[in-house]
Amino acid sequence: MALSSPCLALLKLDQQPFDPQPNEAFLYTDPLLDTLNDTGRRALNRQNTMIFLSGDVGSGRSTQLIRLLSALPNEFELIAFRGRSNTSFAATEVTLRNHLRAHGYDQPDRSVTELLAARIQTGAEIVIAIDDAHLLGAEIVRLLINLRSAIIGISQRGPRLVLVGDAAFAQRHFTSLESQDLKQATRLNLLAFNLEQTRAYVAHRLFVAGHKNPNQLLSSDDAMQLHEDSAGSPAALNRFAEQWLHSKCQELQAAAVAPPPAEPKPEQPPTPKKPQPTAEPAPQSEPVPSSAAVADTNPQQQPEPKQAKRLFWQQRWFIPAVVGFLLIVVGYVAISQLPDPDETTSPLAHLQPRSNRDPSSTNDKQDIDVTAPNSAEMGERLGAMETLEMVPIDDPLHEQVSLSIEWLSEQDPNHYTIQLAALSDFSAIENYILEHQLTNVRIIPTQQEVLAVTGSFPNRASAQNAVAQLPANVRNQGYWIRRLGEIQL
Repeated sequence: MALSSPCLALLKLDQQPFDPQPNEAFLYTDPLLDTLNDTGRRALNRQNTMIFLSGDVGSGRSTQLIRLLSALPNEFELIAFRGRSNTSFAATEVTLRNHLRAHGYDQPDRSVTELLAARIQTGAEIVIAIDDAHLLGAEIVRLLINLRSAIIGISQRGPRLVLVGDAAFAQRHFTSLESQDLKQATRLNLLAFNLEQTRAYVAHRLFVAGHKNPNQLLSSDDAMQLHEDSAGSPAALNRFAEQWLHSKCQELQAAAVAPPPAEPKPEQPPTPKKPQPTAEPAPQSEPVPSSAAVADTNPQQQPEPKQAKRLFWQQRWFIPAVVGFLLIVVGYVAISQLPDPDETTSPLAHLQPRSNRDPSSTNDKQDIDVTAPNSAEMGERLGAMETLEMVPIDDPLHEQVSLSIEWLSEQDPNHYTIQLAALSDFSAIENYILEHQLTNVRIIPTQQEVLAVTGSFPNRASAQNAVAQLPANVRNQGYWIRRLGEIQL
């Protein structure tokens, strides 16, 4: 169920993030999906190609088919439809004839094979794309493949064929292809999202929907729970993520209406009782009031409660007494070690100052100068130590990271960049840059890894064009065109 307007406002969203029919801005991509899509595009550029795109229900097969077909040049003619159960090949031929009729090939007496061959001989590049082709049945798929082969036999060129089906679809039909057809076939498999893809997918959707910092809303535990519940299926992930946002909204609503916790009241001192007026006693027989009576009539003069008796080591005099005793013992021991002043010789008598010793002594070279440095010399030494401590460390990597972070903060979050690598630490990123001799690379630290990115482009097409300028070994290792806003999180 879609989120209400109040919930969207509480969650800091401008629109529904998990709408099953999103616009192009919500389409998610990552290096794995980009690699699959690039493989499909290269295959479509070849004549007579066949592409089998397969994946589980909810894996995003239709979305990837749209992305693949959107890259076709304008001069290509696209015949696209969705397969249905219990459909005959005659119904498929009707769809093909309708397309040909729109281009002036309305000849019922000629076969579809002949009409398509005639159209292709004029230079037309025809692409036949069928979503959910597994619902057509194995026989209709086989007839479509034979139709393509027959057209190639007539005109030397045939229509490009793109068939999309379930996880076992490609495997079933690959085994039955002729050797020549097998050389022209490309198989693409859509896999379930891993945990990292799940988190990136949800964060991307939240960001496009208007949340400036999706990681503030999506914790690691939330991402792990969504991944487990959805089993990595994008369709299921949309459903569970919407339920998760509903629960988040309810939590925020409850927090907004809950009364603030009551502050503890400060304890008030007991109010003293007012002394009760008493009758004046007769002067000749004035009684002495008892202690209880005095307490009742004059509470300010109540005796203080007796404090618990302290042990002797808790008394104030204990520590000073112990310290004094120890000082006396140490002083006695020191005095007892002093030499007797009546002694004529001392065991230390042979240690005389250097000036009093015989300059001809042969042991002068073994003397140790224990003269203390004067205050000026000591000041110079301390000054030198302070100077050494304040010498700044020249760290080019640290400076490059600081400049990269400053650069990132100045970029438009809707622009695109090319992510070249994502490694565990700075030294690995630095080695990567040096190994490939890269320039104009920004080093961006994130919570989980260190990224190497390059460029800021206003749209995805500009970024894709810039990929061609990268070294071939960098392109072959993979790259990721992504929004800068996803990194600025």
